[in-house]
Amino acid sequence: MILNAQSSQVADWLKRGQDAFKVGKYTQALKFYKRSAAEGNQEAEFSVGLLYCTGQGAAQDYLKAMKWWRKAADQGMAKAQFNIGVLYDKGLGVPEDSQEALEWYQKAAGQGYADAQYNIGILYVYGKSMPLDFKEAMDWFVKAAAQGHAEAEYNIAALYAKGYGVPEDHLEAIKWFLKSAAHGNTEATKAIDLLKQEDTEKTAVPK
Repeated sequence: MILNAQSSQVADWLKRGQDAFKVGKYTQALKFYKRSAAEGNQEAEFSVGLLYCTGQGAAQDYLKAMKWWRKAADQGMAKAQFNIGVLYDKGLGVPEDSQEALEWYQKAAGQGYADAQYNIGILYVYGKSMPLDFKEAMDWFVKAAAQGHAEAEYNIAALYAKGYGVPEDHLEAIKWFLKSAAHGNTEATKAIDLLKQEDTEKTAVPK
């Protein structure tokens, strides 16, 4: 009964933090999140980290964000693992370290976290932490795209459009641009128009 009561209290603190956050009372949200996080609630740990990262309810502090996300990540939370990867990838609060970023992205990607799969693809596109490898990038973009990740779909299209890592195929590129556009990426529609214009110019009869 004592454990159940304690668990209920921890959940209540988390909910009160979420309610405060929704109405913009970030200082109050942080207070309740910390109470819940102190008892090991991983969602609360993640939320404390998020407030420190964004500077809501407290001064922005990436190191503190990292500390709280690490607690949640150590409990297996994919989005915390991903966010730690982003901090290393961007050099926020820590020295930029693409290899460390990759390792954290891989932890999250192994749980099917689409943003992590996409970011690994980006690392391969730019050759960060590993040799540039468009084929490997494509494999990771496909994993993320299978979950409807619009940016991954866009990048698959771009690789087909340029023939990077795959044979150049403008019809396949347009197919993926359309998928990306359907998921809200307005840049994909512009890319289709440019690709069609390029194809028209290539087939135009010289005057």
